[in-house]
Amino acid sequence: MGIDTECRLDVSDVVRDWQSGSLSNEGLMLRAGTDDSWWMHMPGGNLGREPRLVIVTAAPGGFAGYVAGLGLPGLAADSDDDRDGIPALVEYGLGLHPAVFDGHPGLLPDGGGYRLEWTKGEAAKGDPGIGYRVDWSTDLLDWEEAAGVEETSDAIGVTVLPSGAGFYRLTVTEG
Repeated sequence: MGIDTECRLDVSDVVRDWQSGSLSNEGLMLRAGTDDSWWMHMPGGNLGREPRLVIVTAAPGGFAGYVAGLGLPGLAADSDDDRDGIPALVEYGLGLHPAVFDGHPGLLPDGGGYRLEWTKGEAAKGDPGIGYRVDWSTDLLDWEEAAGVEETSDAIGVTVLPSGAGFYRLTVTEG
């Protein structure tokens, strides 16, 4: 088993034996043996049957690798299949799941104003091809880059003063 390969291993008999109590649940062990090999151990397993568990390893690969790892290969970056109003690429950027309805961040009190902040997803924050941008609008038609945006390795946010009320949006780009 290696990067971008598939390994099939039948664990159904062992799991049934665990459930019935006829075999103690010693688990399935899978660990790296060397830099390019894996070691598997499953006490009492019958590996000669048609596999029912598929383990797929994949190298980190940005958005495409992220959605493939979730079992959604080929999902378009602009899709919103879960209908939560957040495009799949933005969900990647925020560490959300593109097939699970997610809420939007709220305003938090911050001094004399409020703070709007988005936490970056673990996979995306290490992806050098991902960019974040916060835009601002007074009418939802004309947008410009928001002033005072603060970005760290873990989050991006902006303080919203009562005099600067308007609409804010986060854009995540890949490239």
